Amino acid sequence: MSWFRKNKKPEYEIDTHDIPLTTMVRWFLHDIGYGEDQIDDLIGLSPISDEGLDKEIEDSAKRLSSLFTITPYIETVAEIAANVLSTIAIKSAEEHGDSLDNEKDAELLTKLYYSISLSSIIGAFSIASSLGIIDVSAVAAENKDIGDMFYE
Repeated sequence: MSWFRKNKKPEYEIDTHDIPLTTMVRWFLHDIGYGEDQIDDLIGLSPISDEGLDKEIEDSAKRLSSLFTITPYIETVAEIAANVLSTIAIKSAEEHGDSLDNEKDAELLTKLYYSISLSSIIGAFSIASSLGIIDVSAVAAENKDIGDMFYE
């Protein structure tokens, strides 16, 4: 019974990555669509060559394509986050004597939180997937409308 041996060593390999934070920041910028807007210079990253930029764009497309199957999930979580955060912000403002002037302002606030949430989730998942921290290749998700549960 060879399968019952107690001191059998597991057969796996630990893969480690030493990725500089500046590299992950640059990946994040490209993955959320700001890699070509010279924001890297504004936040203190060193400039890259045209060839380097082309490579970053190509690598970003690969990272983002790996998220295709979970895009509906990412969008749903971002929408949930946006609704929760905007509801909290609106309620907090009302508790402090402030209020949004109209429904359009509340909608703009929700859109802002959605953009922030979506960018953060996409950046986190694309980098994690690229580093092998998560594997999204066997997962698929689809959106299902559950109605508006935040502003009832």
